[in-house]
Amino acid sequence: MQAPGPKVPLGTARKAVAGGGRVGLSYAAVRLLLALLLAAAPAAAQNVVVGPVTGIAPVTGGAAGSALASPGPSLSLPGAALPGSGLAASVLPSAAAALPGTLEAAKAAHAPVFDGALPSPGADPSPVSALASSVRKGDWREGTLQSPVDGSPIAYRSRLPGSGGSGPVRIFVGGMALADSFESYFRAFPPSGAQYALTLRGLPPSPWKNPPNVLDADARDLARMLVLSAAEQGAGKVELVLHSYSAFAFQRMLQLSSDPEVARALELLRGSRVVWLGGTTHWKGSESTIGREFVQAAQNARALLSWIDYWDAYGANLLRAAEINPWLYTSAMAWNANWRVQRDNTLRMAAEPSARLMREHLASGWAPGGDAVRRELLLALERDSRDPGWSEATLRRMTQALDLDVGDAELATLHALGIRLDMYYAQGDQFIPWKAERAVLERLRVQAPAELPASGTRLADSSGRISLNVLGGDHYHPLKSPAELARLLDGGSRP
Repeated sequence: MQAPGPKVPLGTARKAVAGGGRVGLSYAAVRLLLALLLAAAPAAAQNVVVGPVTGIAPVTGGAAGSALASPGPSLSLPGAALPGSGLAASVLPSAAAALPGTLEAAKAAHAPVFDGALPSPGADPSPVSALASSVRKGDWREGTLQSPVDGSPIAYRSRLPGSGGSGPVRIFVGGMALADSFESYFRAFPPSGAQYALTLRGLPPSPWKNPPNVLDADARDLARMLVLSAAEQGAGKVELVLHSYSAFAFQRMLQLSSDPEVARALELLRGSRVVWLGGTTHWKGSESTIGREFVQAAQNARALLSWIDYWDAYGANLLRAAEINPWLYTSAMAWNANWRVQRDNTLRMAAEPSARLMREHLASGWAPGGDAVRRELLLALERDSRDPGWSEATLRRMTQALDLDVGDAELATLHALGIRLDMYYAQGDQFIPWKAERAVLERLRVQAPAELPASGTRLADSSGRISLNVLGGDHYHPLKSPAELARLLDGGSRP
């Protein structure tokens, strides 16, 4: 049943929200999306009244009756029209803060646990053979590891150097919405040592399964990749090469260091190198250095995801009620099927601006010979942007990265482990202004000038182990300049 209201042409609503993307949303869902994505901020809380159920036997006793008896909370959404508004409000969750999958629940269950010292790594929690499986395709071995968070299969690939290769074991991880940040480099240069490329959940071919907190999941999946690669290669150390968002996952690893597997991964980085390309950090109040537009987009995305989490829990409660009262089964299944369609279309629409921006950024500025990679990435982006899992992963990473609060404790851990942090900043970075990068450097005790330095400038802290190097190019420097990346990593000898 649609909520009453003025008739708005659906095509107009689509164009306003998603730049004309083709979807099949109900008027109520489009109206809510317009309020969420175009408003400056969520409005003050308003009660939402839901009509009675017709043709469904009520649950009046037992555990189900008591669980479903309390009224639902108010939604802080302007003009919210509830999906399936003919269903009873008694099925609504009784406390939004306790909803499974919400940010509040994730914070309670996965709060930062760093206490200033690394615990003993202890024994391997499970044999390496039980953590991963793989098949060989050409020079690469493609496999999956089991996420320690929920058992999801997280894709990775690896390859070994030819005879005489004695370089370090390296793990490469791409950005928030683009897993193949290093594809140009991989194709142009043979490995000097064992290489592993991890694909975070929600970026194909890794499937999306929504964890309590995606940043925590990414950090723990990355830690398992480090442990697995070291075990396979018999290495006591590994190196990390990170692009864009994956720097957040590494920083979260520093905060989750009391987890035994994360502690083992950090020990593998002791005295080693972490290469950080186009990455940044976050702490309370640092949004002011990024810019109001980005913060506003993240706030709107957070409001949308809170709405989705709420109705996910609503649907789950309907299914739980149907397990007890079979009269509810047909209506519960129908509601959830309808919600799934609206949910997927909503996510695709909300993530379309990010996909459109990536298309623009990948359209030019490539080195000679890189056009084949560029075309493949654009085709992959067209495929991925139609996947609601990719869309949800992008939106959740965007919002939860802003919950990271990095401070002196993480810096102390870096120094205690003797990690060499080599950061690279491109002068034409489309996402990170120099003002924001300078604030990051100050947080890391690296003195930086107010104005953007010239390409080739190196800035370092007093220890010399934390440094920033200024490069030409833009945020996609690893893709567009593989020869320079090879020089940064290995001295750049061509094959």
